[in-house]
Amino acid sequence: MNGKTPRRAANACQRCRARKVRCSGMHPCDKCQQRRLECHFQEDKKIAVSEELFLSMKRKLDEFQRQSSPASAKRLRASEQSSESAAHSRPSETRFESNLLVAPRYLKNTGRQRAWLCLGPTSTWSFSRRVLSIIRDRLNPDNTSPIPLAVDGDAYQLHWDQARANDPPDLSGLPSLEYAIYMLKTVQFHLNPLWHLIDEDEFVRNLHEFYSNAPVKAIEARIWYVQFLVVLAFGEAILTPVRTGTNLSSWTRFFTRAMALLPDITALWHDPILAVELLALVALYFHSIDLRDSAYCYIGHAMRIALVEGFHRALPVEQLGERHVERCNKIWWTVYILDRKFSALIGAPNAVNDEDMTATPWDIRICSQEAAAVSLHVKISQVISRALNTVYAVDGKLGGIFLGRVRSVLHEMTGFTRQLEEVFAHRFHSSVETLSGVATRLKLACHQCIIVTVRPLVLSLLWERLACFNDDETLGQLSSPVRTLIHACVESATKSLRLLIALREHNILESFLPFDLENAFSASFILTLVAAILPAALPDQTYRDMGFSVLDEMIARGSRVAQLRKSEIELLEDLARPLRQAQEQPPAHGEGAQQQQHLHLATPLRSSSNPSPFVEMLDHPVPSSANSVPDEEMLFDWRYFGLSLNQMLSAANELNASTTGDELQDLWLWSDQ
Repeated sequence: MNGKTPRRAANACQRCRARKVRCSGMHPCDKCQQRRLECHFQEDKKIAVSEELFLSMKRKLDEFQRQSSPASAKRLRASEQSSESAAHSRPSETRFESNLLVAPRYLKNTGRQRAWLCLGPTSTWSFSRRVLSIIRDRLNPDNTSPIPLAVDGDAYQLHWDQARANDPPDLSGLPSLEYAIYMLKTVQFHLNPLWHLIDEDEFVRNLHEFYSNAPVKAIEARIWYVQFLVVLAFGEAILTPVRTGTNLSSWTRFFTRAMALLPDITALWHDPILAVELLALVALYFHSIDLRDSAYCYIGHAMRIALVEGFHRALPVEQLGERHVERCNKIWWTVYILDRKFSALIGAPNAVNDEDMTATPWDIRICSQEAAAVSLHVKISQVISRALNTVYAVDGKLGGIFLGRVRSVLHEMTGFTRQLEEVFAHRFHSSVETLSGVATRLKLACHQCIIVTVRPLVLSLLWERLACFNDDETLGQLSSPVRTLIHACVESATKSLRLLIALREHNILESFLPFDLENAFSASFILTLVAAILPAALPDQTYRDMGFSVLDEMIARGSRVAQLRKSEIELLEDLARPLRQAQEQPPAHGEGAQQQQHLHLATPLRSSSNPSPFVEMLDHPVPSSANSVPDEEMLFDWRYFGLSLNQMLSAANELNASTTGDELQDLWLWSDQ
């Protein structure tokens, strides 16, 4: 080989084309010889024949394959079905370079107002529906029972009658001033410093005026009164020990009253800053009760008002005043972050591009800890957006360009991790603080970015695993770039669950606000799926106990949404059980045993005496019991659960070493070795 990268053969046999693996180009090819299968070439450029003879031979070959090789035809059909859309089906010559999640897909919504539900590319909800439908259709096609949709309104259904503009607001059942202030402080504790949705000074001033003359204040400041009701709604949802179906009306009463009093769009312009804060609060509440579509619409409404008011621009302090500009900056970046989170979770585009903004976050080197938290939150949101725009671009390509951009994202996350450690481990470090909820949730956002980035590759592996299952075959050895990305995904998902366990042990795990639940479900679902495809990748099965313990904690506090998510993971386990059972059986001969070893992701990614940190981290056992994390670990080693600089740089270097020469053209699932 003289040290040169082997080039792909100009001609590939039909089996290698169907499996989308490299072919030696010889007859019989190396792959077919190893698998002891007949090798057929659709077109052999090394033999010169007349066109008439060639067409005659091709017709005979096609007829022979239809009659004598149903397995090959079935593999080809499985490859063609992987696009999930006839209009966007890939030809068999293409490699695994397309993001299957980008192909448009709709689900029939029986018995609902919306007849069809669009499956957004980046949505975890859409990803789980695709996976469950694929596994059921391929392993149990006779099963006609529908996959649970868990759409808006399945967890909670709220109803209200819109109040007329001239009707006096309902003032019944309001708490005392002291308890209202307590509820305000509670809500701020759970929202700040990542979410600045309430201007405390302005809110408290209006609160005292309201309790001095409630009937007049509620009419004169209707927008503020609606905001006050939403704050009370958040407070009751957070403080209610257990939110059940029987007490639904008690902890949602203030929210339904607020929605009934919410002015129309024309009236909101009387106080646009307060209107943006109010609409963002409403959006967050809707998302917390699993009304994701409504949440996305309301945060979009808030974003539009903010854009009209110019909050995305660098505001002139000398003209507007420092306090006014500071308030506008806080609400702008909060809406900006929420828009990106909701957009990714629903699979829709962001409302504004970074190129259109001149506003800048605070300088983390000199600003307060609260402002630094927001600035870091903005930065990770921007990194995640760039990653998703790369992986889930409309062209859906996952080739060498994709790997190059993933390297860029990993380097960006390396810089972000450095800033995160600088802020929370050095600049604002406290000798008595054992766990930072802010830093922990920012690290969770990093892990979620890696999980969503790798999901298209996991889905491609699922299609191949299902095809191998139907043909009674075994998966081959993953290529180095794919192994690197799968390593990162498994590690990030596992660490996400450990971080959530740490939050639970410190009694700061959120059971009402939606983001801890989204992280728990996303991590548990992808680990369950990887365990079904590549069981050797997860030799330690305690990930299941960790994920379920977090979900059970939320369920015990009355989260119906957590109950729905847990049932989806259990359904995935049930549907994928045949895959796991087939792989748990011992191989029948030596070749199968060798291939089974190739599945183990702990195989070093490069022939080096120093294994990758991803491999080392997988070898570290997670806590033996998800319900009892050692106190010493919680007190001193909580930062270990995050993304270290060495790990990020190692991942980027692995991709650098694995994507040279012709590898830059395509992303191959399988290794030639």
